[in-house]
Amino acid sequence: LPLLKDLGASWVSCVSPQHAGIPEYFLAPLVEMGIQPVIHFPLQSILTNCLPEMRLLLHTYAKWGVRYATFFEHPNQQDQWPPSRWAQGELVENFLNHYIPFASAAHAEGIQPVFPPLQAGGDYWDLVFLQSCLRSLSKRSEHLLLDNFTLGAQATMIHPDPQWGAGGPARWPSSKPYTTPEGSQD
Repeated sequence: LPLLKDLGASWVSCVSPQHAGIPEYFLAPLVEMGIQPVIHFPLQSILTNCLPEMRLLLHTYAKWGVRYATFFEHPNQQDQWPPSRWAQGELVENFLNHYIPFASAAHAEGIQPVFPPLQAGGDYWDLVFLQSCLRSLSKRSEHLLLDNFTLGAQATMIHPDPQWGAGGPARWPSSKPYTTPEGSQD
């Protein structure tokens, strides 16, 4: 705790096991010192049906002062999906069908859901995945999620040049998900 305070940390990401909570004795001192824990539920298998257990955990975390939770991780990566689901198409819609109930359960407990970090570049391009999710949430009239949208991100380098792909689709119109023509950037 003193190290986090010296760093000026105002939040810390804590990975929660799926079937057990992070103990109160760990979270309470963080909250008391003004360091907000962001609970991360990686839920490696996106198809896991653990919403009833998750509601109980969210209720408990909210009582302890937790205000943010992230569900899933890198849903734009093939290794986060069973092979049959990845290959069947409609990946964004399939993801949202699983994400929305968790995000709604968090909202019901007064916890702000954080949209999961996407893998930069990724097996399914991160920005295309995000745009598609936002469009679908709008079409589904998920106003509560859109009006309170919080985006999770991870700061990592996946390519030696930080300017790789700069300008996005406007500058590289021939690049498409899964296809980067020679002489183009994704």
